[in-house]
Amino acid sequence: LAFHPTARYVAVTAGPRVHAYDGTFPNSEPIKSFAKFRGNAYGVGFRIDGLLMIVGSEEGRVRVYDERTKAQMKQLSGHVGAVRV
Repeated sequence: LAFHPTARYVAVTAGPRVHAYDGTFPNSEPIKSFAKFRGNAYGVGFRIDGLLMIVGSEEGRVRVYDERTKAQMKQLSGHVGAVRV
């Protein structure tokens, strides 16, 4: 769970995906969804300006996304186990 630093939404890991919700409860539909992982996504965070989002995963990788376009910019690997950010 991570609150976007400049926009009004929260990002939540949900199994193999990351969903963004606008916080107008009880609205349960995500406003954005990010790529599906092979395993579970563990932890999400934002760069201070909100332009980049990082996600750790069960598969031992950290992915870096452009928050606006949802494009994966980089994938960091080398961890033996799950990565929680």
